Amino acid sequence: MNLVVYGTLKRGLSNHGFLLGARCVGKDILHNIVLYDLGDFPGAQFEPSLGIHVEVYDVTDSELAVVDRLEECNEEMPDHGLFRREQCNTSFGPAWIYLYNGPLGGLPQITTGSWRPAVCIS
Repeated sequence: MNLVVYGTLKRGLSNHGFLLGARCVGKDILHNIVLYDLGDFPGAQFEPSLGIHVEVYDVTDSELAVVDRLEECNEEMPDHGLFRREQCNTSFGPAWIYLYNGPLGGLPQITTGSWRPAVCIS
């Protein structure tokens, strides 16, 4: 099954190690999600956008379960976790994507491109 990642799970970012066993299927641009900058990580919602750059991975059930724990996704009560997992369409077929459950009022939107954490140069 496929999994869409758009934040810290992307290659080169802090949580990519959780996907080291997964095969990268490719990159895509989704026009039906908007990212919100939550500080240390982004959160997605289904909303029209100018295009968000994502990576798509082929994951096993056990790899998906590990990412569910990382994303605090409660499959039995989806609205009670930090994120919920839903299906979306990609150019590689259907895929799971994590959508943020928290309040979004006043948070900066990212409607095009990618989320990147701030880089501190000392």
